Amino acid sequence: TGSPDTGGTWTDNGNGTHTYTVAATAPCAVDDESIVTVTEQVQPNAGGDGTLNICQGGTFTNADLFAQLTGSPDTGGTWTDNGDGTHTYTVAATAPCAVDDESIVTVTEQAQPNAGIDGTLNICQGATFDNDDLFGQLTGSPDTGGTWTDNGDGTHTYTVAATSPCTIDDESIVTIVEQAQPNAGIDGTLNICQGSSFTNADLFAQLTGSPDIGGTWTDNGNGTHTYTVAATSPCTIDDESIVTVVEQAQPNAGGDGTLNICEGETFTNADLFAQLTGSPDAGGTWVDNLDGTHTYTVAATSPCTTDDESIVTVTEQAQPNAGIDGTLNICEGDTITNTALFAQLSGSPDTGGSWTDNGNNTFTYTVASILPCSINDTSMVTVVFDQTDSNGNGVVDCQETIIVLPVITIDDITSDNIVNENESQGQINVTGRVTGDFSEGDLVTLTIHNTNYTGPVDANGFFNISVAGSDLVEDNDLSILGTVTTITLDGNTGSSSVQHPYTIDIDPPLVDSFETMDTYPILLGLGSPNEILNITVEVGDTGLLLQYVINTDINGIWEIHTETYQAENGTFPIVNPELTLLITAEDIAGNIGKGEVLIIFDNEPLNNDTDNDGLSNDEELTLGTDPNNPDTDGDGIMDGQETMDGTDPLEPCDSLGGTPPSGSNCDIYIELDLVKPGDTMNGSFEIINIERFPENSVKIYNRYGVLVWEVEGYENGPNAFSGLSDGRITINRNEKLPSGTYYYDIYYTARGEQKILTGYLYVIR
Repeated sequence: TGSPDTGGTWTDNGNGTHTYTVAATAPCAVDDESIVTVTEQVQPNAGGDGTLNICQGGTFTNADLFAQLTGSPDTGGTWTDNGDGTHTYTVAATAPCAVDDESIVTVTEQAQPNAGIDGTLNICQGATFDNDDLFGQLTGSPDTGGTWTDNGDGTHTYTVAATSPCTIDDESIVTIVEQAQPNAGIDGTLNICQGSSFTNADLFAQLTGSPDIGGTWTDNGNGTHTYTVAATSPCTIDDESIVTVVEQAQPNAGGDGTLNICEGETFTNADLFAQLTGSPDAGGTWVDNLDGTHTYTVAATSPCTTDDESIVTVTEQAQPNAGIDGTLNICEGDTITNTALFAQLSGSPDTGGSWTDNGNNTFTYTVASILPCSINDTSMVTVVFDQTDSNGNGVVDCQETIIVLPVITIDDITSDNIVNENESQGQINVTGRVTGDFSEGDLVTLTIHNTNYTGPVDANGFFNISVAGSDLVEDNDLSILGTVTTITLDGNTGSSSVQHPYTIDIDPPLVDSFETMDTYPILLGLGSPNEILNITVEVGDTGLLLQYVINTDINGIWEIHTETYQAENGTFPIVNPELTLLITAEDIAGNIGKGEVLIIFDNEPLNNDTDNDGLSNDEELTLGTDPNNPDTDGDGIMDGQETMDGTDPLEPCDSLGGTPPSGSNCDIYIELDLVKPGDTMNGSFEIINIERFPENSVKIYNRYGVLVWEVEGYENGPNAFSGLSDGRITINRNEKLPSGTYYYDIYYTARGEQKILTGYLYVIR
């Protein structure tokens, strides 16, 4: 420093210092010197590269990294994570040095021991296994080479030792589960009554040896049923047992019959037995029911418990009755007719007899006997030609015309001569009277909607004829035509007719049903325009029954403001607890409409559920179920659950898991065992309730055991048996089967159980 002169000389003093000498210029004589001391700055030292071994997942510090460097590195440097498993250590250079020094430590991770994830080894009871089987149940990619330890409690521990620097071994456990061998029990025998159905539970109860539940039953078709318990993996062999079903023949009292005897004849038990059909068992007992029928009973043999009965009805054929002899008075030259002759017989003679002209002015009437009666009955009418002239007018009485004048009237057909909705759905008794000339028994004809209804008049001329309300509604002119014709003993006739108009009103008034928090609700409804309605309001269970008389407006609307409108018999009360108003509206014709108004309070839920069956009262009213009965159809399943299941809460036979109440006909049965081909009513074999069991088959055999007809999926109507063969075995297809007795087997599945119904039927041509 200090602006030294250039041109001087330097001398190395050998001690790290250097002397600079500037020689003096004359006249100056003293040289000048300065010294520069040389100081060396040490280079930065980051040490030599190293390696840090850690256990997988372990953490480390910069100090851990620094300890792996070699070559005495400087402290105070900085570490950088290179993201590739290496870390760089940097020592910065100190001026005048300009180059930093670096070294690298590589981090290597030793994998943790992995014994995998616990597992379960399923083996069949009694089977053996090895370590490989155990290892195969571990998950999570376990390390091989571990050791197995049997824990003596059905578990085995797998241990993988840790490798340094890791220090903790890893373990997993395999649990041995032994699957029991399937057990179908020991064979058994089920004794049943012939034709009785049985369930899988009945079959199961006959097995011994503590069989497993949950197996499957197979009908072998030869009276035996095999029970199979499937092996559960890892077991592979199913177990089976067999139950043999032995059927005790049902008692057979035969089919009902009829014994025809002639009135007054006697008969024996043998005569009764001969009228039974269907090969009845002999040895039964007869009981006279004292009503013209006799019951034949064949006692059941165990295990059958129900005796069989049949009835023979004894019909007495009335003896023929030709009546009591009579006399016919006629005019000379008049024609003698059988009708005129018959009218002279007394003693209630049978109609349908034959007349014989005896040629002596007498005629014999013969009524033929009907089997088993064998003797005909006869009577005689004598013809007398009468020339009497009672009034002396020169005309004999029998030729004189007498005017006959009956008069018919018809009463109002109802109390108000108006047919209402309820009356239109049933029968209505139309009354009236015939006066003037008439005879007891004369027929009155009422013509309504092109339908004739007839009835006799009594001794006083009154008549009472039942007619269909629906015909009255559908009659175009709303008028009844009544006619009567009478014939005197002399053959003179007269008739009368009358037209009786009436009115139809079959539209019931409507009542609005709703829920409200208003304690004085406004009641609403709809009727015919400008009509008078009688409104009855039943106020909950208070016993109060209010009567209102209201007029509808020109649109038919009616309303009652209960707070201000005064009832005929009282005042609408103050409502404290929740209650229901039952409202009935009746018009002048007697048509009735009903509704409900539920008054609730803030703490009461809308759409309440009185019977707690999961359906609100409104929903129950819509469905037709009973809001006060949680199980309307009595099958043990609540109405709300049936609605969720998609079954009918009004039908006791279709619930899921329910039990139909006693008396419900849910199973299949035969109501009529008669097939009369071509007949409208009985032309095919009807199986009641078969549609409930679509998994069915029906087979029909003749009396020799030959299969003559069969079908899968029997349906009443579309593919029902109608007396034709379907071409199996020796019978030609579509061949008409002869009249006689046939036997049927009906196989069907009910709730997963195989059932069979057997019996016999008759084909009559």
